[in-house]
Amino acid sequence: MPRRSLLGIFLAGTVLVGCGQSGVPVVAPTPAGVALSQCTALIKALPVKLAGQSKRSALPPSSFTTAWGTDPITLRCGVGKPDAFDAQSQLLRINNTDWFVQAGSAATTFTLVNRLAYVEITVPQSYSPQADVITDLSGTIDKNVEFPRS
Repeated sequence: MPRRSLLGIFLAGTVLVGCGQSGVPVVAPTPAGVALSQCTALIKALPVKLAGQSKRSALPPSSFTTAWGTDPITLRCGVGKPDAFDAQSQLLRINNTDWFVQAGSAATTFTLVNRLAYVEITVPQSYSPQADVITDLSGTIDKNVEFPRS
């Protein structure tokens, strides 16, 4: 095989491998109003490492999503209110933050409620206990996503 062809195959393979590592697929929310500024502040304040995992970019690129790890923990800020959430829903309270929890077979989704923006964090079952991730993020979230004013 000519040298030029081998180089082309090598470069194409390198690009494909790089694409597979570049980001995590996450549906990007579109926060509006006050949630927009709350989410912008939160995303800037998030840690580089979470649960021992490094931060990764989300795909498509968005100012309101991020991820950590190869079995990714994902965060989306500015999502809508969960369909199953209502005034009678049981909440998990961690460090002044209230979470609506939806357990699934592969991951648990925690949605911050009672604030100016809904924040959704999905934690795969491989992280145990999953609520530790929420504990680690709750201080940053509490400082950056405000309660509604009465």
